[in-house]
Amino acid sequence: MTKKYLRLGFTECSLLFVYWLNVYKNINSKDLDNSKRDLIKWLYTTSGYYDKTQIGNYFNVNHEKEPEIYKTYMEKLIKYIKDCDNYILALHRF
Repeated sequence: MTKKYLRLGFTECSLLFVYWLNVYKNINSKDLDNSKRDLIKWLYTTSGYYDKTQIGNYFNVNHEKEPEIYKTYMEKLIKYIKDCDNYILALHRF
């Protein structure tokens, strides 16, 4: 049987952690929202996470409304983690 391994990057894991706190634990704060906004901008501009519904370029991206693709991406990451045998999750400092 082949084992499944997953190693997510710092940005993806940090966003996933904030998403999980918001959605599954109903924990919200201005600091978490600011971190999420900055991490989404970083992910959007540097690592191929592109959503054509978002207007702007580089770090000048308007994220007043949480992009639908973000929610879809986070739910997929949760599914992948649950389906893995071994995974590494690394977080940025908050």
